Amino acid sequence: MIKKLFFILSLFFFIQCTINEKNGFEKISSNHSNILFNNVLVENDSINILDNEFFYNGAGLALGDFNNDSLVDVFFAGNQVDNKLYLNKGNLVFDDVTDVSNLNKSDNLIWSSGVNVL
Repeated sequence: MIKKLFFILSLFFFIQCTINEKNGFEKISSNHSNILFNNVLVENDSINILDNEFFYNGAGLALGDFNNDSLVDVFFAGNQVDNKLYLNKGNLVFDDVTDVSNLNKSDNLIWSSGVNVL
């Protein structure tokens, strides 16, 4: 009786281990979303981890409905690259409106280090 119970429990355990469930997330390519942001950092003798302990912390990401269309838009802050604002067009497709929003940095030496949306 104990062997039979052990066999049934073992069989149940192994069947449960082989069931593949989706994790709920699906990777969307940048070709589909039109989001082309990469926070590239370039170290040199004056800008590096030794002089700035937060060098590799990144700048930030903000999500919000910036144009009141009930879709969540995306703002990326870049450390040594331009900030980017992407408006959501629906179906995970975004439009880069950084230039028309006048959010470009005048100089890549300007260091963005955080984002807040209130």
